[in-house]
Amino acid sequence: MFDSSELRMPRKQASWLAAFLIFCFFIAFTVGYYLGKQHGAQVTTGSDVSVQTIAPEFSVEQESISFRQTDPPVAKDKGMHVAQLVGYGTHKKAEAFVNRLAKRGIATDLKKRVSSTKSGKKITWYQVVTKPYAHKNELQSLVDRIVKLEHIRNYQIVKHRR
Repeated sequence: MFDSSELRMPRKQASWLAAFLIFCFFIAFTVGYYLGKQHGAQVTTGSDVSVQTIAPEFSVEQESISFRQTDPPVAKDKGMHVAQLVGYGTHKKAEAFVNRLAKRGIATDLKKRVSSTKSGKKITWYQVVTKPYAHKNELQSLVDRIVKLEHIRNYQIVKHRR
């Protein structure tokens, strides 16, 4: 009928099989590690994380404002607020985010920032901010809508500086 002695594997073949399986697991782990690391880098440079979160040792030295959309429904007074939504390392990605929000009827500004590291290296990055709002509650409801639509985190609502 069935003899269990026929299912035996010589020791040399068993050690080759074990070595092959360990090698396959090592390759799978390495590939998964680097793919995960690459995906994490893409998420970090995407719309989820601001530049201040990635590198808090930067100090902003210069800014220039570029107005992009129509005026929001706000009154001009001393208590204006803006929301600093996200920061990007490239103008192209920041512009794409601004355009996505514009298609949804959300007015934003794109600000060019130049930061310097502790070692003195200059880095240019682009920050997307909302238009100034007189009432912080209105701005918060807009930001809540943006967070829901774009899945951003780490935004800040600050007093508007002219």
